[in-house]
Amino acid sequence: MPNLTIGPQQHTPAWYALRRAGTRTFGASWAAPLCGQSRYATALDVYSWCVGLAEPEVNEAACRRGSIYERAVLEDYAWERETPVLAALPSVVNPDYPVLSASLDGCLSPFEDQEEAVCDYSDFIAPPVICDPGEVKWSVSPAIAQDLGDEGTDYVPTEWLLQVQQQMLVTEQPRADIAVCLWGRLRIYEIAANDTLQRAILAAAKEMLERIDNRDPPEPQWEHPHVLRAVKAAHGHDGTVIDVSEDVAMMCDQYDYYRTMAANHEKKAKESQARVLHAIQAASKAEGNGWRVSRSMVKESTWTEEAIEEARRKAAALEVGAVRRKSYPRITITRRESK
Repeated sequence: MPNLTIGPQQHTPAWYALRRAGTRTFGASWAAPLCGQSRYATALDVYSWCVGLAEPEVNEAACRRGSIYERAVLEDYAWERETPVLAALPSVVNPDYPVLSASLDGCLSPFEDQEEAVCDYSDFIAPPVICDPGEVKWSVSPAIAQDLGDEGTDYVPTEWLLQVQQQMLVTEQPRADIAVCLWGRLRIYEIAANDTLQRAILAAAKEMLERIDNRDPPEPQWEHPHVLRAVKAAHGHDGTVIDVSEDVAMMCDQYDYYRTMAANHEKKAKESQARVLHAIQAASKAEGNGWRVSRSMVKESTWTEEAIEEARRKAAALEVGAVRRKSYPRITITRRESK
């Protein structure tokens, strides 16, 4: 078994600090962005987080739901596998790969006499051996459902696959399970260690660390849906004024063209939608010729006692001077008429 270095417990201030400026290790959730294979972030985002130009976005509501659902999924997984599971594992680093870390959602328990289906790692005085890693996912997203293959295969979203590959590399395990709760049903996907993918992750992490040390940001992924956010964070602004070169002027022309086209397309889309609704009049549904048009009323939302109490609780926690909205760079590109 590998001689792993035990790090901070997950979701603690020390653990979150590993995901901010000054870090020398990259968590498994960053494997896909580092390799340019994430839909949600790019290598340039990771660079900005690590040098202190930006911070990773933390969805507190999703984290809270995750802590609730992960436990339930692990219990279902333990029942399905007919073996006890350890949860609430600390982050770990393998001395052979110090640039990578892994924070496992769970692993099979080495204690055959463990009575509970799921026990916390911290319940044991002597640290248990971390083996047979497992990753828990839950989703109600149709997009995620489309990325999942048959149960028992390794056909999962690329972000999940690379995350688990890094976890297996760090813990030196030959296999791992991804337990997915999708639409209320447990699915288990079996992932085998892939040397090619693991080497690619390690190489990408080493390259990023070198870029951080040299303050050499990676090239933006121009086709990525979040490239503008990444570029904004990476450059900021220093108050200087420079001339617009011919190349930049051409880029501004392109921006103006596509912005105008997008606005025109949006107008036409709304006009076409209005024509469709006018044509079907008061019908709730229309079907035929390869199309289905449906109309429904979204119910009004009312304030419940629980919602009011939650709002009051949040308001009571506010302090004068607390950040209401973080600062961010606003970019404006306008044509300047020549005199």
